[in-house]
Amino acid sequence: MIRILKNLSTKFSHMVNRLQNHVIFYSRFSSQTGVKNCYLCNERTNKNRYFCDECNQDLPKLNTKCWSCCLPMVLETQASVTDTLLCGECISKPPSFSRTFCVFKYEFPINTLIRQIKYSSERYWLNPITSTLISEIITSTQGIKPYPLPDLLTPIPIHKSKKKIRGYNQAELIAKKLSKKLGIPTANNILIKTKNTETQAQLNKQQRLINLKGSLAITTKKSQFDLIKGRHIALIDDVMTTKATCELASKLLLDSGASRVDVWCLARTPKENSRTSNNQS
Repeated sequence: MIRILKNLSTKFSHMVNRLQNHVIFYSRFSSQTGVKNCYLCNERTNKNRYFCDECNQDLPKLNTKCWSCCLPMVLETQASVTDTLLCGECISKPPSFSRTFCVFKYEFPINTLIRQIKYSSERYWLNPITSTLISEIITSTQGIKPYPLPDLLTPIPIHKSKKKIRGYNQAELIAKKLSKKLGIPTANNILIKTKNTETQAQLNKQQRLINLKGSLAITTKKSQFDLIKGRHIALIDDVMTTKATCELASKLLLDSGASRVDVWCLARTPKENSRTSNNQS
């Protein structure tokens, strides 16, 4: 179980205190001996599982959420939750994308793991987080109204200068893992980041829209552009915050001939008042 106030296991203390060498050594040792341990608390897990049952239960999963944008929602009544539950914003102004798949709230420890993936080259955290997203997508294809898997995966791009410094685009890494498990091809060069925008983490929605203006474009290469027409495309990203980036990318793809655009991401940021309320409780 995730217990911050208690002594932390090797792996989990690494997540908080950044003891990278200990984690890598232990992960390699565990894989070589056939022992499977929880990535967060180091307890023994079931075979082929990344998290033990208790840690898995403690993760900030998105249970009640908007069908369209995956915004975390709190129901004040006991009304039954349907597959088409929508937030007020998606009702008043439907987004260009059709549906979002996301499994976690952008809260501890998921927010810490994603930041370490992006800024500390700790890419091994992608496996346990992405596997949960894959499971939800697969489950959705098996219901009464099965979800039609997209024809193509397209990661949200980052500017070439930022990619040069970081060494990778985390959205591309996520797309690669999804592609391998689901058998859907990936196109990394359909969307192009044309402007090196400032980090959006501390910006509100209006500021994000201004920051993003003119920052994305569709490729001019015919071989890539032809992949868009008539295709159902899933945009891949790590976190959705205000929908601004995904909305811009979706419009570009739809205007270029895509038949449908969905969004697949690892985490969704709650509204500010929701985060404040959660922190106070």
